[in-house]
Amino acid sequence: EWFVVRKAEVQMSGDNVLMPSIKMGVEAREQIIGENGLEDVRTTKPNHPLVKYAEMFTHNFDLIAERKSVVFHLRELAKASVLAKFLVESGVDLDDSWFKMAADETDACCMEIPQLWNEQRASQIQVEDGRIVSSGEGLKSAGKMHGIYGGVETGIGQLQRVGVPVGRVPTAKVSMARAPALSQRLIQARTGMAEMPLEAPGAAPGVPKGVDLNLDRFDLSQAAETEDEVPAGNWGGEAFIGRAFWKNLSGSEVFGKEDTAMLRELFNPNMCDRREDCELFVPPETNMAYVAKLRSLLKEEATVREQRKEHFFSQNFAPDSASTLFPSWKPTVSVAGSQAGQLVAHPELVADAGRRLTARAASFDKLTEDGSRFRIYQLGGLEVRTIQEQGSEEAVGAVFSKVRVEKASEQGSWSTVAKTDKIVKAVLYVEQDVEAAEATAQHFFALLETDHDGAVAVEMLRDGSFAWVESPADLEARKAQAKVIRAAECSMGYTVQELRSRVTEAEAAARGDRRCYAEAVLLLVLSAREKAWAALSEHEQSLAQKLGASAEGWNTRQADVFGQDWPRLAAEQRSAAEALGFCEVSWCPSAARERSVAKTAPAPAQKKVEDLSKEEQEAIMAEWVKKTYGVGA
Repeated sequence: EWFVVRKAEVQMSGDNVLMPSIKMGVEAREQIIGENGLEDVRTTKPNHPLVKYAEMFTHNFDLIAERKSVVFHLRELAKASVLAKFLVESGVDLDDSWFKMAADETDACCMEIPQLWNEQRASQIQVEDGRIVSSGEGLKSAGKMHGIYGGVETGIGQLQRVGVPVGRVPTAKVSMARAPALSQRLIQARTGMAEMPLEAPGAAPGVPKGVDLNLDRFDLSQAAETEDEVPAGNWGGEAFIGRAFWKNLSGSEVFGKEDTAMLRELFNPNMCDRREDCELFVPPETNMAYVAKLRSLLKEEATVREQRKEHFFSQNFAPDSASTLFPSWKPTVSVAGSQAGQLVAHPELVADAGRRLTARAASFDKLTEDGSRFRIYQLGGLEVRTIQEQGSEEAVGAVFSKVRVEKASEQGSWSTVAKTDKIVKAVLYVEQDVEAAEATAQHFFALLETDHDGAVAVEMLRDGSFAWVESPADLEARKAQAKVIRAAECSMGYTVQELRSRVTEAEAAARGDRRCYAEAVLLLVLSAREKAWAALSEHEQSLAQKLGASAEGWNTRQADVFGQDWPRLAAEQRSAAEALGFCEVSWCPSAARERSVAKTAPAPAQKKVEDLSKEEQEAIMAEWVKKTYGVGA
């Protein structure tokens, strides 16, 4: 990539001030073997990445020059060269003082600028069924290395004027020691100040030698006259040179509200190093065309920022394949075929997600060149994405839940694993009914968890139909918004297939009520000993009667049989108790012992949960079942 001058001219204002005007850009070149060895030739393939880069750099050249000191001073050097070439080609008779403007003469040094290069290697890892199939040697050989080479060559010869010794003629190659003097002269020219007398073109010409900054194709023998125009900004003049500019920009809006916003965006500290110029800083030109171009380029930048936000907050964003909108995020090693996972958006969770990010570590944390920070947090099964722009607070923009993809069964329409899994836990949830007109409307659903981390959501919908959804896509989002009413461990060992065949029992018991249906599903997976008498089936009630318990004695666990120790139960009673879900460990305590303890011990409600005995815990549970399911009402 090479910097080139696309257009060059010298303009003369109404008050006879000469002003160099140039347009610079970047040109992609490649090396070929010519008659004299390696030669640089322009690359013209429109789809070549370096050509595309050069075109974008050229399009944004003025914006980059205002932000990057090295590019700014390169442009100023080109302007000075254009003006010098004009003075020579127009035959201006220069005063001797023009040849004394350089700083003190320094020792001779190497004036060559070393060649610059940038190399980058990109590789892909081949993954098949979760295994890396690329060998180390294959990965090394598959990598592609791209190299960019370039440099700077001024190509400007020395100037010589009749009557002036060659030794006093300043070289056109500017060393670092002379740069401050050059910048100071440019500042004076920008503010309309002139120290040296300048004879208008047409005076007796000397015999100047050539000036070359690749400017030979431009005719600079005459100045183009321009009309004075009203400045598009009020930051011109000596009052805004150097540190004074930054002081005014960071303080009150002396430039006006609109201009202040534009200048702050232009000189974003994350992209601009011009503050390091200190007193040599020169603000942007204030002519209308130049300011309009800067505003247009800044508007294009704002459009790209919005596109980045939109893509980052979409389901198509993949952290390891961030698209061309985020070129600096491209990894040197990527996974072949990597793409975004299957996600379900939950805009209703965005407003509430921010408070849940306290002290959370981000699983993805990247910066863009403008200082915007993009983060992804994992909250259980939820993925929360945020953006923190320069000078702003972190804001949540999207919440997603991940879709679990199950392998299809060859024997049926739903998962073989889910069909044989055992139900280990049942949870009853209540959530807001977002489809109802009333804000307080509620919806209930039962969630069945399996021993292989599977999940089945069972519910009655608003239209009265029944839903059985295995591994629902929006499960984590629903759980995040819902509240648990009841949870129970399931010890009966029912499989998903067995329970699915029994949901018709819950449908019959629901009587069109969504809460009753969810509770009935929950009861299907519970053992009889965990249910109230009213929730027992006829068969379970007959077993309880064989055990020796009536409705009241069952609910309160005050039946005489519950006062007996497990080994003392008759064979028929023990068989009935086991069918009802009892075992020696879960068998009810002696009612007599419970009543004696109650006389001396504090009421269960006055104790902490960890201080309650098993008898007291069972009594509290029985009372809760009675109140919840309306037993005895």
